[in-house]
Amino acid sequence: MKSDSQIISAIEHYPHPAYLKAADTDTFIACNEHAAKRWGLSNAGEFVGRTLRDFSYVETAWGRQHAEMIAGLDFRVRQERKPLTSRHAFLDANGDAQWVELIKLPVLSRADKVIANVSYRRDLTQSLSYAEIYQLYRHFYNDRAAINLMLMYLGIDSVFATAPTETQFRVLLAKADRFSAKQTAKFMGISHRTVECHVEALSNKVIDADLQSVLARIQRCAT
Repeated sequence: MKSDSQIISAIEHYPHPAYLKAADTDTFIACNEHAAKRWGLSNAGEFVGRTLRDFSYVETAWGRQHAEMIAGLDFRVRQERKPLTSRHAFLDANGDAQWVELIKLPVLSRADKVIANVSYRRDLTQSLSYAEIYQLYRHFYNDRAAINLMLMYLGIDSVFATAPTETQFRVLLAKADRFSAKQTAKFMGISHRTVECHVEALSNKVIDADLQSVLARIQRCAT
């Protein structure tokens, strides 16, 4: 079993958000600066002595659900006394949607009792297709807000003279993920001709009508 100082040192040097929580109270004992930044705090010390229910969330209802879900995972770690992995949607303090992997590890006392748990979090959002990232934002926001946030995520929020519709935006994301018009039509359940019409409409909404230049900035291999 590692000492408390070894565990805290590992948390502080982990390159992603990491936390140490007391098993009996679910209060934070330590975390690193990556975790503090993710929650919009100025330093890691602000975590100490608090639980997830004590934090403010961009979406209050989701925040309550998130805190309850994490509490359930913590309970399982205590009961099962073994590592646990979870992947779920997460909304950070800036309102950015993420797909994260959370690994929880029990910390045992010399008497073999679970006295704490360590959590390591990784942001897996970049492993998703653009269409999947958009759906991730739709998990938290309505169509218009999700589109605006995705445009900012892609760095193209200033290239449209008029905002694309929800269907047009989904076509844009499919093109950015390098799907052909035929593949896009099948995926969206519309005709090939309708896809072409949406592409034309997108071109007309782009400043200077240079849709290919926009796609070149964001295009990547489909996943």
